[in-house]
Amino acid sequence: MIRNLARLTQRLSGMEKRLERVLAEEMTQVTREAMERARERAPVGKGPRRQPRLKDSFSMEVKGLEGTVKVVNPHGAYVEFGTGRRGAQTGRAPGGYDGGWPGMAAQPYLFPVAMEMRGEFPRRMGRAVLEGLKERRNGG
Repeated sequence: MIRNLARLTQRLSGMEKRLERVLAEEMTQVTREAMERARERAPVGKGPRRQPRLKDSFSMEVKGLEGTVKVVNPHGAYVEFGTGRRGAQTGRAPGGYDGGWPGMAAQPYLFPVAMEMRGEFPRRMGRAVLEGLKERRNGG
């Protein structure tokens, strides 16, 4: 029989809750930072089509350990992937292109940030776990 099983179970339960909290906080920070980076990279249009501005149409959502950055502006995908012949050069847009007109070149602002965060995410979450464990050791 394991001695002090109830105490061990209580400590492990407390650790699990603490780690869930720490990871949720870090996930919110990572998602907010990704949204801000994408917002900074989003081009500002000129002329009458400027409103609503792409930079003003970002939102984010965090559910557990899943964070999502969204662009509400319906032109956001056209800016990200381009249109017409110029956009076709990127080869990244879903659904193909109308090659019958010049269109505009892609001006990616989400994909580069996703790739940056993809590299940073595991390190940051690992650091959050270590901080959560230290918090317990230090009496938190």
